[in-house]
Amino acid sequence: TTYCQLVTGEGGEVYLEGMATDISERKLKEQAEIEKEAALAANKSKSKFLATMSHEIRTPLNFIMGMPDILSETDLTDEQNKIVNMFKSSGEGLLRLINEILDFSKIEAGQIIIDEIEFNLVELLDSVACIMSVQARAEGLRFECVVHENIPRWVKGDELRVRQILMNLVGNAIKFTDEGLVKVEVTADYSDDQNVQVSFSVSDTGIGIGKEKIATVFESFTQADSSTTRKYGGTGLGLTISKRLLELMGGHIEVTSSLGDGTMFSFTLPFEVCCAGREDEESDPVKACITMDLSSKKVLIVEDSKSNQMLIEHYLKDSGYILLVAGNGLEGLNMFKETGDIDVILMDMQMPVMDGIDATMAIRAYEKERNLLPVQIVALTANAFEDDKKLCLDSGCDCFMAKPVHKEDLLATISSSRAK
Repeated sequence: TTYCQLVTGEGGEVYLEGMATDISERKLKEQAEIEKEAALAANKSKSKFLATMSHEIRTPLNFIMGMPDILSETDLTDEQNKIVNMFKSSGEGLLRLINEILDFSKIEAGQIIIDEIEFNLVELLDSVACIMSVQARAEGLRFECVVHENIPRWVKGDELRVRQILMNLVGNAIKFTDEGLVKVEVTADYSDDQNVQVSFSVSDTGIGIGKEKIATVFESFTQADSSTTRKYGGTGLGLTISKRLLELMGGHIEVTSSLGDGTMFSFTLPFEVCCAGREDEESDPVKACITMDLSSKKVLIVEDSKSNQMLIEHYLKDSGYILLVAGNGLEGLNMFKETGDIDVILMDMQMPVMDGIDATMAIRAYEKERNLLPVQIVALTANAFEDDKKLCLDSGCDCFMAKPVHKEDLLATISSSRAK
């Protein structure tokens, strides 16, 4: 903008006198704001369009997918059965595509709601493993799902979204692997009794991803390269959706890979541990499609009675736990310090040299001095009065079991104990 006036000098000369202000920067900011608003409006319109189209497509698709089921209940020749199955498979593929577009549009529009409900995490993992192992075997692949023993059974979170992310990652691993192994591994890291970070990894021996392409795998509508898209198909939305959902749930995802050497996707999710000791957990069956990895849990038995040592060792001999035995509290304290990675201590209370109360207090002081996460200490004592229980808990024990201890109760207590 410019303000000026015509001025005549003393000698009759004429010139302009005034002031000019450069508003170019302000104009650029205004233009940028206009463009930003236009982009937001366009993105909102796109998301609304995708959601509307996905919804409208579902109506005829419901009929289309229902027809193969109706036809399969009639008398068909082998050739007709084959056609019906192909019809059904194509419909399911189309439904997955529509679901991805709908999820993406909801995320873009900020309409995704993350649920917080209690669910059995081990049951979910077993369900996913059973489904995906069938798919892997159909492709001539080996499939493993290893769940570490420190995984909490019941947690609070969005079961549907966790299942969706796992199914997507495992499905991708199977799709991009021609031969070899697809493996899922799950472990946990506790910050305290109520909060846990669960780590998931999905690895394969497939085609891998080049270093220059890794940064793009989470971008919308992209795969590693155009030849991959032609060979394997897909929208390229699955990883984008998984990453966005994980971020909404407070998690994050990483990928490590090299061309021709397979790929590993690793993600973590925070959960609130809940519902310990549910009635249906007592008869929790061995899972059909997952392997519970018990080897990482070390149990230290601190007991002066040889007969009780033998009894507890007998109870735990087939559990898969690594067992260590100390004959008194001082020996147990020194073994804990030297070993450094004990997960659970079964602590007798009345022992020579150092009793269980003093040993427990010494362990807690040692942990505090070195800023260590507290090991789980289970008090085992023949003194079953309420005052005895209070004394054990006040000294630092996490739980109390009165002798005689039953095998099922002991196994359940150790199994529900968190790992460090």
